[in-house]
Amino acid sequence: MLTFNAAQTHGILSFVASGHVLFIDARTRLPVDCVRTEPGVGSVRQAHAVWPSPDDQVVLLANQNGKKFERIATDYPAGRFQQQPAATLNLATCTTPNHLPCQEPTLRPDNAPICPFIPSSGDPACVSLRGGGMFAVDCRATPMRIVGEYDAPTIPRDGCGFVEANGWVFGNGGGGNAANLDGWYLYRVPVAGPLTYTADNPPNHPTSQPLALDTRSNRDAHGTTRTGHGKDVWFFDRLANVVEVYRADTAQRVQTVNIADPAISRGPTSDLVAESPDGRFVDASLRGLAPISNRDAGGLERADGHGVQWRRK
Repeated sequence: MLTFNAAQTHGILSFVASGHVLFIDARTRLPVDCVRTEPGVGSVRQAHAVWPSPDDQVVLLANQNGKKFERIATDYPAGRFQQQPAATLNLATCTTPNHLPCQEPTLRPDNAPICPFIPSSGDPACVSLRGGGMFAVDCRATPMRIVGEYDAPTIPRDGCGFVEANGWVFGNGGGGNAANLDGWYLYRVPVAGPLTYTADNPPNHPTSQPLALDTRSNRDAHGTTRTGHGKDVWFFDRLANVVEVYRADTAQRVQTVNIADPAISRGPTSDLVAESPDGRFVDASLRGLAPISNRDAGGLERADGHGVQWRRK
């Protein structure tokens, strides 16, 4: 996963299998520093996805199979990046503010963290879970602490692709692994500040709003972006090769866009997507016809108007 800090001075690249996070000078394209995750469950370490804070002070890291949620302190002007082990939240052994186990067969059967997200308010962070459910996390505390919990029946598994628009955080639940090949679930939760979550909040609060659920095969929700500087939200389906477009304010579906093109790629299998800074394009990385972790890897391709770069109309 590649993302950029708020000031757009550095790229942050996570390496899933090795657990490394690389910081890159965006102007020169040169590596600046490299940080590695902690060993987790069974001494495994992975860096599935990262997300920088809006104030450029920290980066949150989903150590997937290590089942740890980690934090890296960032000083971009000085080029200093420091892993903070004291901040780590161990998702395999923790309990929630409601005194419930973080990982439990019926509530949250597999707490491997998939994708983190920090809204513009800066707190709390969201992290999706491989087996279903989600945590809201105070990412400033040391160690980081859970301040809100969602269970698997409320937030389905294998979600990756949060985006904030019009006062909501939009997310998904998908598929793409041997235990769960297919999945298409879209939802949103209100953008929340620290005071939204209190010690006596019940699970699944604030209430999530489901937008879509499709239980048919050959669907895999993965990758979400806003467009029009927050007017619409685009949900990508990397198995059906379509985009479902929703209005951010009303959560109503606007249209379905087919992104497969026999002249370019019959199976682009979009993975992660983002709106360009000027709001004119959406760019996506493509897995191609034979991704490692699913049925159908490609590199990054780019084409104006079709392929993996789409112009808003």
